[in-house]
Amino acid sequence: MIRSQRGLGYSYDAVKIFMPAGAKAPIYAPYTEHVPPDPASAMFWLKNRDSEHWRDVQQLEHSMGKYVISDKPMTEEQWIKERAVVIDAEATDVTPEVSPALPSPGENKPKKG
Repeated sequence: MIRSQRGLGYSYDAVKIFMPAGAKAPIYAPYTEHVPPDPASAMFWLKNRDSEHWRDVQQLEHSMGKYVISDKPMTEEQWIKERAVVIDAEATDVTPEVSPALPSPGENKPKKG
């Protein structure tokens, strides 16, 4: 039996032997036995046959590592516009400014006295 047969199901020829009461010889009854597909074997068969579409872990590729997250479906034009905003926002150099509400680092030291 080939391993892929378990994933696809298969049939084989078999013989049942009967010995009726009072008979001098056994009766042979040939028949075809069918084995249904095994789901786990079928999954492995699919993974090995077409691993690009049936693998457990899929490789996602991205060029810049920037993601656009939306709570609704977007058209391609909307996605391009949002992605441009994300890339432009990163391109601008934002330097942190000292807030007048926050004390400067030297002001936090306790005074001796």
